[in-house]
Amino acid sequence: EQLAVAEYYAGLASAGACGDGNRRGGELYRSATLAPAVGSCASCHGEAGEGIDGNPAIAAQPAAYTAKQFEQWKLGLRRGDPGGVMTALS
Repeated sequence: EQLAVAEYYAGLASAGACGDGNRRGGELYRSATLAPAVGSCASCHGEAGEGIDGNPAIAAQPAAYTAKQFEQWKLGLRRGDPGGVMTALS
């Protein structure tokens, strides 16, 4: 499921800040629809993807990099997320 989200974002044109150039992308980023138990992406990464509370900034990351990170979480090859949230989402 999370890889599908990454692939969706990878197919979008670069928007600069998280989802700003694509209305649906921004809605997904700011809603808890994809992970109701965890919350929205913005709840951990900030409204503009600036990173908050020890979570990294994700704004303006290249789509291929973002998709690769989701793949790494899913395969268990990436670790170190506060509270294991990204690992649990994968």
